Amino acid sequence: MSIARYPESLIFAPLLNDPLFRSLTQTNREQWSSPFAIDVIENKDSFEVEAEVPGFEKSQIHIEVSDNNILTISGQKQAEEKTHKNKIVSERIEKQSFSRSVQLPGIVSQDAVKASLDHGILKIHLPKDLPKKTAITIQ
Repeated sequence: MSIARYPESLIFAPLLNDPLFRSLTQTNREQWSSPFAIDVIENKDSFEVEAEVPGFEKSQIHIEVSDNNILTISGQKQAEEKTHKNKIVSERIEKQSFSRSVQLPGIVSQDAVKASLDHGILKIHLPKDLPKKTAITIQ
């Protein structure tokens, strides 16, 4: 079994949430793609992927495996419209989106992929697919 860890950190996250900096970047923040931690574990007959996606519901997450074995996990949630009687000093809940792609080190059986979400941890089971052997006749 081999484990590939893809840690990501966002050093400037507190700065981006600061009200002074926020007004300068408001238009670009909606396009911000936040990194998240992801583990890819290779077993004898499958790949197991675990990704941290706190605060997202399963209906807000999209998983795709392309023909060239690239796994893409993405998600988006909209901020709720709020009306307040008082002055808002700081508002940090807003539109959020993320996207992450990982090249899987083997062929995956796309029809048998299964995923579950529990307490902000997305688990994806990707069974390996055996390469198809084709006999070639000599003409």
